[in-house]
Formats: sequence, structure tokens, C-alpha cells
Amino acid sequence: MRYRLTLAALAACVAGMVPTPAAQAQEQHQPSFSGTTEVVASRIAGKAEDAGRREVILTRQEIEALPVHDLEGLLALLPGVGLARRGLFGAQADLSLRGSTFEQTLILVNGVRVSHPQTGHHALDLFIPIEAIDHIEVLYGPGSAAYGPGAFGGAINIVTRTRRPIAQAAVGSHGLADGGAGIPLGGGAWAAVHRTVHTGFRDDTELAVNKLAAGWRHRTGRWTFDVAGAAGKRHFGAWRFYSNAFPLERERTAGALVTGRLGLRLGKLRFGGYVRANRHLDHFVLDRNRPAWYVNDHRTDGVLAGLTAGGDLGAWKWTVGTEAARDTIHSSNLGHHHRVETAVYGELGRFGTRTTADLQIRLDHEEPWGSVTTLAVGGSIRLGRGVTLRAQGGQSFRAPSFTELYYRSPATMGNAALKPERGRTVEAGLDAGPWSLTVFHRSAHPLIDFVLSDDGAWHARNLGGLTADGLEAAVFLPAIGRLTWQRLSVEWIGTSLAAMPGRSEYALAHPRLEAAWTGAADLGRGWTAGMAARFRDPQASGSWATLDLKVGRRILKGMDAVLEADNLFDRSISELHGIPLPGRWISLRLVWRGDR
Repeated sequence: MRYRLTLAALAACVAGMVPTPAAQAQEQHQPSFSGTTEVVASRIAGKAEDAGRREVILTRQEIEALPVHDLEGLLALLPGVGLARRGLFGAQADLSLRGSTFEQTLILVNGVRVSHPQTGHHALDLFIPIEAIDHIEVLYGPGSAAYGPGAFGGAINIVTRTRRPIAQAAVGSHGLADGGAGIPLGGGAWAAVHRTVHTGFRDDTELAVNKLAAGWRHRTGRWTFDVAGAAGKRHFGAWRFYSNAFPLERERTAGALVTGRLGLRLGKLRFGGYVRANRHLDHFVLDRNRPAWYVNDHRTDGVLAGLTAGGDLGAWKWTVGTEAARDTIHSSNLGHHHRVETAVYGELGRFGTRTTADLQIRLDHEEPWGSVTTLAVGGSIRLGRGVTLRAQGGQSFRAPSFTELYYRSPATMGNAALKPERGRTVEAGLDAGPWSLTVFHRSAHPLIDFVLSDDGAWHARNLGGLTADGLEAAVFLPAIGRLTWQRLSVEWIGTSLAAMPGRSEYALAHPRLEAAWTGAADLGRGWTAGMAARFRDPQASGSWATLDLKVGRRILKGMDAVLEADNLFDRSISELHGIPLPGRWISLRLVWRGDR
């Protein structure tokens, strides 16, 4: 009851902040996006709402204005993403869109699916510098009918490109040294680099990360061609990441990723192809005081290729495609395994000025689990005066990860007899100008999770079913005084699990309630500010609120000096299993942008 009352109060606040027609007439400086998006919700719809979906875009303007330093920090500001970080400045983080587990969220880079068959803990181990992120598209809800396994709670598409020169360097608390640069090279080419090191905010939390990315985008007549790559390595103290019995853990990861896309337009017909190749290395030490006692080395390799064709038939749009992927792992613990997946898919939609309808279907085949068909149906009705009603229903699935199947350690045990997960989601939403409201219901069965057994170890199991009901509200608030733009978002999730909650490791790790307010301000005389306030009510521990802030001033042409404060009020906070995040973290940053 307490959470229903809290939800009602927050929803009322959001509703009260929806601008009236008079307020909408005022000039608003909301973050703008100058480019094209993939619209992750659909391969053919022009807007996510046309497929009955909710999608949020974080623009480059927001990225530069907010007090964030990396991809993980950006995603943490979106309620419903449920990000669970184990540290700041690029430490390992888990995703939990709409209360899903970290294995149930799909990652795309430049519109191409990127899988990590070893474990979803490494889903964000992409080594993309923040200077190379052009924008981020976040799809809430199922995506398997469009993109394949994994998209229960949603999908995140990270689009890479450096449109203008930028360079930055910072020093701060806990021995922080952080810096990077991005530059367009001409002819559609670009490159970016970033490095972060710090000594840690407590024992066994030190970090060193190197990231490098480059790409080339070419347009000529009927042809389009995009290729991009990223590579890097990360060393970090992994205090209590996976075990309370052995808290002094240590991990080193490295990886490389290349994506490519080719497109051809012939009249009303469109043809395309896409590829992805990636490698990830993981070296894990369970007890850094006895580094030779228990060590795991994993290497995963993946390739994916797909072909598409589409076109227009009067008021209808269509697309069909085929895809094949192969993932392999060579591991000192998990052994040597591979999996091959093939798929065919199609989408048909009608997108009128008043009503839209969209149908997606996909058939995936993967041994030893056989074939799985997923469907999604959605659409929208425009009611006038900028009000749109949308609805969607979709299915999702995923096979167990290699870790869930084969892992063996004193603290964690896999299970080779696990069965794949299946899920269903229905949602409905209302969009009106700058605000939106969405309700959803999701079920998953048989859920895969690690369960605490009487021997004190976590064992992978197929649990019964899980259901999640949620409400999402978001609004862009009008400019007020010095505030140039603001975004307010709230998400509440109620979850029911067919297992003892205290023995489930990840199924209930998501927050029960999240809220975030972000914005930017022009303070005058060359001063600017970026703010991010968050509230979270976890499932198993006390609620908390935190404020991140940065204040900058122009000191030279194109150069700003910026004072940053993460967790300004020095709150004790944790996003995952009681693993503490640092208190107040102060840094001083110099930022140069070449177009100023």
C-alpha cells in the first residue's frame, strides 16, 4: 500500500507539471536531435509510437549537458533501465529494463545486435568512449520479434559517431585521472579515445579503463555504407562482485567489436546487409590475496550477418530478412562450446495519418533447443490536439548463457539441464506533446536464476513464473527561468516470483520505484550547469536519493572549466546486492569543443 500511495503521488506530480496550452506557447529549449534514428521498436515505422511502443532518445546535447562521464552513467539516469553499477567511471554494470534480469536486455550497436553468450554481466563491456556516442535509443518492452533472443525488458541501441571535435581532461577524488578526445576526420570518418584511472574509494575498488573507437559513414546516390569499431581493456578491483565469502576479487577484461551496414534504394524497394564481429577476454581471480588459488580465463568470439529487403505497397510498408550468428567460448572453467543461430523475420505495417498498425514475426532456430517463433502486434490512434493512444503485445525468449549452463566455483554452480525462458508483454500508453504515460504487464516462464541452496552456494535453476506490472510516466518540462530544459521520469514495478525472494539472486534485484529529474541551465556571464537528481526504492533495502551536479564557465574560446560533484550530498547508496557506491566524488574538468 505504501508504494501504491507513493506512485500515486508521483504520478500526480507529473500530471501537474504537464504544460498547459499557454505554457506550451512559451519558447522551450528541449534537447534536439539533428539526424536519423533507427527507431529500434520497428524496422519500418517512422516513429516508435506508430508500432505502439515507448522509446526514449538521449541526444548528444543531453550527453554533453549532464553530469555524466560514461555510457553507464547516462543509462543510470533513465528510470526503468534499472542500472546496477558496482562503481563509477566505467566499472561493471548490469541492466534491468522494466524489472528484467541482466540476461533479458538486448544491446545493439548502430542497429546491429550484439550478444554476450558468456554472461550478461558483460553486456555493457563495449569500450565505446563517451566522445564517440552520437545518441542512445532506449526501447522499453519486448524486442525478440524484431531482433531475436534476449529482449524481454527492452533494447538499447548505441549509435556511434563524432560530429565535432572535442577534448577533455579531469582530475579528482580518489586519484582520478580521466580524459578523452573525439574528432571528425573528414569524408565521413571519425575517431575517439578515452582513458580513466583511479585508486578506488575503498579497498579493492581501483579501476583503469582504456577505450578506442573509429568509424566511417558514406552516402552516395542510392548507396549507404556505415562501418564502426571499438576496442579496449579494463582492470578493476571487484570487491564482492560475485561472492560474499570471497570479497577480494579481481577482474581484467578486454574486447573488440566491429559493426557494418550496407543499404541500397531502388525506387520503392530497399535492400540491406549488416555484419558484426566481436571478441571478449575475461580474466577473473576469486581471491586477490591468493591469485593462483582460483583463476578463470574466458574468451568468447561472435559473428553475425544478415540480409534485408523491403518496400512500399500503397499505404503498406514491409520488410523481410534472414540472419545467422555463431558464438564460441574457450574457457578454463566453462569448457569449449559453441552455438549457431539462424533466423528469418518479417514485418508489415500501415502508417496512416490517424491510425497505424504493425505486425512483426520472427522464427529462430538454435540447437539443442530447436525453433522458436515470436510475434508482436502494435499500433496507435491519433485522437487530435497532439494526443496519441498506443498499444502493443509481444513475445520474447532467450537461451541460457554459458555461465548459467556450465560455471563451477565454490560459490556458484551452473546447470546444464536448464531450459530456455519465454515471455509475454502487453502494454498501453498515452502520449500528449511533451508527456507520456505507459502501463504494462509482463510474464516469464520458466525463469532462469541463481538460487541460494543449503550448501551456501548459488545454483542455476529454472524457477516457476514471474509476473511484473508497471507504470511509467515521463515529461519534458517547460523552460523556467535559467533552466533551458528539464526531463522528469518515474517508473514503478510490482513483481511476483514463484520462489522464496530471499533465495533468488537476480530476479528481484531491480528497483521497485525509480524517479529522475535531469536538466541544464544557462546561468549567464558564461556560466552553465547540468543537474541530475535520482530517487530509488530497491526491493530489499532502504530507499535513497542523490544529486549529481556540474557547473562550468567559459575561460577561453571553445574551452570551459567545469567543477563536477557526483553524489553531492554524500549519501550512502547501493544499486546492487548491498555493494556500496562511492560517496561524494569531486573532480575538475577542462573541456574544449572545436565548434565554439
